Amino acid sequence: DFALVDFVPGNINLTVRTSDGTLGEVAVSVVDADGFIVFQIDSITVGGAAAPVAFVESVQRELMTLLVDSFDVLLVQQFGAWQYVASMVVTEMEIVVEAMP
Repeated sequence: DFALVDFVPGNINLTVRTSDGTLGEVAVSVVDADGFIVFQIDSITVGGAAAPVAFVESVQRELMTLLVDSFDVLLVQQFGAWQYVASMVVTEMEIVVEAMP
């Protein structure tokens, strides 16, 4: 499984390929719920149509891993492999990351 991630205001759009080779699109909204960031799946499609059940189940099972891996790649690209993050704030419009000194 892998995902290409596009961060847009209020959403994270992913192009996901599952282990069986199915390629689909997943739209995830970023919601602040009493100080906790919630990633909510808004839609899952394959080729613009409703996704097969197996694809939906795979996305539901692997979504957090895909998102964490995507954030990890982004952070390593920006700060380097051995830099630790002090804080990360996710809003509807931006992701603000503060690295430890």
